[in-house]
Amino acid sequence: MMSAKLHLFGQFSWELSSGQSVPKLRDKTAALIAYIALSGKGIIRRQVAADLLWANGKDPFASVRQAVREIKDMEHSFGSDLFQADAQYLSLNLKKLWVDARIATQCSNEFNAPIAEQLLSCELGPLLHDNIVDAEVFCDWLTFEGFKRNEDLENSLVQLLDQLSAGDSKISEIQRVSQAILKFDSTNERAYRAQMSAFLKEGDRASALRQFDICKEILRRELDVEPSESTLTLAEQIKENSHKSLTASFQPAASFQIIGDSIVKPTIYVENFNTKSDDPVIDFVAQTFRSDICEQLACNDRFSVRSGDVELVSDLADGGGGKLLNSEATYKIRGNIMSVEDHTTVLVQMFDGSSGDILWMKRVKPEMKELLAGNDEQAILAAIEMYRKIELAETDKSHRLEDGLLNARQCVLRAISIMFRFSEDAVREAKRYLQRALTQAPGYSEAMAWLAFLYSIELGQGFTSDPQATREKVGLLIRQAIELSPSSDIGLAIAGHLEAFVYHDFETALEYFDRSLAANPNCSYAHGFSAITHCYIGKPDEALLLLGRCRQIMPFDAHPYYFDTARCIASMLSGRYEDAVRIGRQVLRNNPHFHANYRPLLSSLGHLGRIEEAEPVHQEFKKFQPEFSVDWHLKNYPPLEEDITETYVNGLRLAGVLEK
Repeated sequence: MMSAKLHLFGQFSWELSSGQSVPKLRDKTAALIAYIALSGKGIIRRQVAADLLWANGKDPFASVRQAVREIKDMEHSFGSDLFQADAQYLSLNLKKLWVDARIATQCSNEFNAPIAEQLLSCELGPLLHDNIVDAEVFCDWLTFEGFKRNEDLENSLVQLLDQLSAGDSKISEIQRVSQAILKFDSTNERAYRAQMSAFLKEGDRASALRQFDICKEILRRELDVEPSESTLTLAEQIKENSHKSLTASFQPAASFQIIGDSIVKPTIYVENFNTKSDDPVIDFVAQTFRSDICEQLACNDRFSVRSGDVELVSDLADGGGGKLLNSEATYKIRGNIMSVEDHTTVLVQMFDGSSGDILWMKRVKPEMKELLAGNDEQAILAAIEMYRKIELAETDKSHRLEDGLLNARQCVLRAISIMFRFSEDAVREAKRYLQRALTQAPGYSEAMAWLAFLYSIELGQGFTSDPQATREKVGLLIRQAIELSPSSDIGLAIAGHLEAFVYHDFETALEYFDRSLAANPNCSYAHGFSAITHCYIGKPDEALLLLGRCRQIMPFDAHPYYFDTARCIASMLSGRYEDAVRIGRQVLRNNPHFHANYRPLLSSLGHLGRIEEAEPVHQEFKKFQPEFSVDWHLKNYPPLEEDITETYVNGLRLAGVLEK
C-alpha cells in the first residue's frame, strides 16, 4: 500500500494511504499539523502547540483540544491512525507519512534525481502559501521555516534542471522543471537560461528570446535589477544569430524597384482656429479644442502632426533645412468657433492639401466642463474620425499608384488591406508587399509587426507546412519590431495578440495591450485584439465592451471580418447564441475564407438546436479544413477556462462535429 502524503508547499493537502484526500481543515488545525510534521521527530508538547497558535486566546488548551478532536474525527472517518495525542504530547508517525518539505531538505543535502522527480509531480509553491494564520509566534516560525524549506526545494529542482540540461533531454522536460522553479521563484535566472539554451539548441531562437524578455521584465518589476552578466551574454549570442537569420530572410526581389527614403509619413497641419471674437472664453474654447485634437492625432505615430503656432520644417529627404509651407501639407485641419448667446459651436473641417477638397467635417458643441478638465471626448472623437479617414485615403492612394512606384509605407498599406481577405493567395500577396517594404526600409518596425501577424494568419488558417518554423518567425519579427519602436501603439497591440494566440501567454498579452493603450488610448487594434484575448481568459462580456470601443474608433473598417468574428466568438461564449449566429452568418456572406468564424457559428447553432442549419455550414467548413473535429479544436485553439471550453465543445458536438 502506498504511504500517506502531506503536501505543505503551495496549498496544504493531506492524502491518506488509501489515496483519499482529507477534506479542508481549519487553517490553525492545518498549521498545527504542518508544525508537528516539520519538528525534529514529528512530536511536540501540547504547551508548545498552545503557545504557537493560541497564546492570545481565552483558553489556549481548549483550542488545542478542539484541534486535536478535529484531526481525530477526520482520521477515524477515513480509518487512519497517523496522528497520536496524549496528555502531554502530539505526534505524527513520520515512518508512514511522506512530507514534501522534509523530502526537499533531504534531496537538497544529498541530491537524488528520483526523489526530485517526486517533488516535481506535486503542486508546488511557497511553504503553506494558502494558510492564513495571524498568530505572531507561528508567523515568525513560518517566516524562518519557509525560507529554509523553500530554498531546499529550489536547490533540489535546480540540481535536477542542471542534470537534464547537461544531457540530451527534450525541451519539454527542461520546461517542466524550469516552470516548476519559476512557479515559486519567478526571478530564478538559472531557470530562464535553461529554457533559453534548450530552445536555442532546437533552433527556436524566437522562443529563446521570448524567455529572455520575460526574465528581464520580471527582474525589473520584482527586484528592480537587470539580468546578470551570464543571462545577458546568452541573450546576445541568440540575438546575433537571430539578426543574421532575419537579414537573410529579406533579400530584395529582383522585380522590385528599390526607392531610397521610403517611409514618408503624411503631414497633418492643424491651423489656428478662427474665432472672429475678442471674447477670452471663446478664445479658450478654440485653443483647448484644437490642442485636444493635436494631442490625439500625435498619439498616432504614422502621421507627422504640425500645429499652426509653431515653425514648420520639412522632414523629407532634403536634410531638414527647408520650410514646410501650409500648402505643402498632405492634409489640413481648420476650425471655426461660432457663439450665439450661451451656445458655442465648433465647426471642424479637414481638407486634402493638394486639391483643397473637403474630406471630412463635423459640427460639435463642446462641453465647457470637459474642456476645463482637459479631456473633451468630442475633440478626441473628432480626431479619431479624422485619422481613420486619413488612413482610408492613404490606402486608396496606395491602390491607385503603379506597383513599381510604391514606397515602403504604401507597401504596408496595401498589405494590410489585402491580408484580411484571408485566402491563401491574399496572404501570399500581402507577404510580398511587407517583405518589399523591409527591403526598402530594413528598420521599418510596423512592417515587421504586420509580417509577424501575417505569419499568425498562416498558422490559424493552416497555410503553413512547418508550424514550428512559422512560430519562430513570428517571435523573431515581433521582438525586433518592439525593440525598434518600443512605444508603437500598433506594434504593441499586435505583440499582445501574438502572445495570446500563438504562445498562449495571456498575462504578457494583457501587459502589451496596457502599453499600447498608454501610447495611444484610442488605438482600435489594441481594443480589438485585447477583446480576443479576453475571450480566451473567459471574460466575453468585457470582450464585447472592448469590441464596441473598437467599432466606435473604427466605424468604417475596410476589413471588418476579423473583429466581427471576435464579436461572434464573444457573443457565443457569453450565451448570446442568436447574436452569434447573426454575426457569424454575416461574416460568412462577406468572407467565407476566414476559418475562425465557422467554429463559434457551429457551436451557437448547436446550442440553439438548429442542426439542419448547422449541417451545410459544417460541410462548407470541411472543404477548407477536412480534419476539423472536437479533438482538433481542443489541441489547436488557445486554451479557455474549463467551463467555457466545455460550453464551446458541447455546442460543436450538438452541431454534429465529430470527436476525432
